[in-house]
Amino acid sequence: MHSGNRICVRSSSNVYNQSLVASMLAARSMGDVQQWTTGLVNNFARKPAGGDTDQLRAVATGQCDVAPENRHIGMVFQDVALFPHLTIARNIAFGLQGWSRAERHARGHVILTNCLGASSSVSLWHAPWHQGLSYC
Repeated sequence: MHSGNRICVRSSSNVYNQSLVASMLAARSMGDVQQWTTGLVNNFARKPAGGDTDQLRAVATGQCDVAPENRHIGMVFQDVALFPHLTIARNIAFGLQGWSRAERHARGHVILTNCLGASSSVSLWHAPWHQGLSYC
């Protein structure tokens, strides 16, 4: 952490902050984590409070320079996310809703070509979905 950064965070009783420190303790020594948390606290712009929106608002208004926020992300395994009754082309097109049929087809070809290369993408375009799993 650079000296001079003004940081806004949630309360230390927040489960996200506790999880961050716990994950650091699992991977690093107590001394390293203590040094990091001391540096963090020394750079607080204000007393910890609020949620994600409050932290982002504080950055936007110049009250602090940075603020961690919770990001709800996850991973979906590709084979579970595909529709086995659709071809590779139709699985790709399903994710391109909102465009015309012609645009979905053109964009789908670009996606498949970027993944497989020009020669393979043409031959696999209408193949069953499971044939594409080993390529992308």
